[in-house]
Amino acid sequence: MLFLTYYPNSLESKDGFAHRVFQIDELFKNISRKYLYVSFKKYLIPQKTKIGTLEEYRLNIIYFPFIIYLILKSKLIYIHSIYNARLIFPILFISKAKVFLEIHGALPEEVLFTKNNLVLFKMYSLLEKLVVKRANFLVSVSAVLANHVTQKWKIEKKYFLIPMLTIGDITNKIKFSCRDIDFIYAGGIHKWQCLNKVIQVLENHSHRTSKVFLSDLKHNYKFPDYVDVSSIPPSEVSRYLLNSKFGFVIRENHILNKVSCPTKLIEYMLYGVVPVVDFEDLGDFVSLGYKSVNYIDLINGVIFDDKKICEIVQANIEVIRKIDLLQRSGLDKLRLEISHLLNISK
Repeated sequence: MLFLTYYPNSLESKDGFAHRVFQIDELFKNISRKYLYVSFKKYLIPQKTKIGTLEEYRLNIIYFPFIIYLILKSKLIYIHSIYNARLIFPILFISKAKVFLEIHGALPEEVLFTKNNLVLFKMYSLLEKLVVKRANFLVSVSAVLANHVTQKWKIEKKYFLIPMLTIGDITNKIKFSCRDIDFIYAGGIHKWQCLNKVIQVLENHSHRTSKVFLSDLKHNYKFPDYVDVSSIPPSEVSRYLLNSKFGFVIRENHILNKVSCPTKLIEYMLYGVVPVVDFEDLGDFVSLGYKSVNYIDLINGVIFDDKKICEIVQANIEVIRKIDLLQRSGLDKLRLEISHLLNISK
C-alpha cells in the first residue's frame, strides 16, 4: 500500500492535514505501507524513514526511476490531495493499482482565487480532471465537494464521506453562560477570511470585549485600538474559545466556500461559540442543521440574548455529533473497502 504524501514529523504534525494523514494511517497501522513525497526543489539528498511497518521516502523528482518503481510495485495507492499527484500523475496511467483519491477542496478554483493566474488554473483543472478520472474511489470532506467534482467532469465515482473533525469531543465541558469574551477571531490573514468585515463588526461594538488571534502579525489591517490583537500557539486557543460567545468565520459566496468543510467552523461549534458568517451555505453544514448569526445583524445592533445563544449552541452541538457519526462511518467503510482489496491482491 502506497500513500502519496509525506508522513508528518513532529514539526509538521500540528495542522489539519497532518491530522488527516494520521487518521487514515491509523486504520492500517498493522500492515506494511509506504509513503512517497516527491518535490521539484527539495530532497536532492533523499530521505528515508522507517517507523515500525511504515516506510517514508522524500525524494526529488530526479529520482524518477525509483519513483516509478515504487508506484508500479504498489497494488493500492492512496493520494492525499490532488496536489500530491502533480509531479507523478502520468505514472498512474501505467499502474494497475487501485487508486483512492482524497479531495479537500476545489483546487483549480483555489489557485485562481488566491493567485489570479489563469494559466495555473487551466493546468490544475487538467490535473484534477485526469487524476479524478484515473481514481477508482474518491474520499471527500463533504458531500457537496464530491458532487461538485463528479458533476464538473461528468463522471460517476463511489466516494467515502469523511468530514474533517480534528478535535476530540469536549461538548460535556461546555458552559453556555458566564462567558467573558463577546467576540473572538482565531485564524489567518488571507483575503478569503474577510478580516475587513470582522473589523466592521468590532468597530460597531466598542463596548464589547474582543480577542483577535492571528497566525501572522505582519498585516495591513487596521483593528480598533480597543481590540486585543495578538498571536498565540494553536494549542492555547481552546481556553479562550470556551470563554467566548461569538466567533468569526466570514466567507464569501464562492465555490471554494460552497464545497468546503471549514475546520474553524467545526472548532467554534465544538467549543460552544456562535459562528458569525456572511455566506452561510458552507459545505454540508446547512443540510446538517447548523445555526449561525449574520455579521450584518451584529453591525445593525441586533441583540442576541443568552436564551437565543444557548439555542444556537445546542443546535450546533447536535451538528457536531452528526459530523462525528459521519466521520466514524466513513472511516469504517473505507477501512473495509481497502482491507477487502488488499486481501484480493495477496
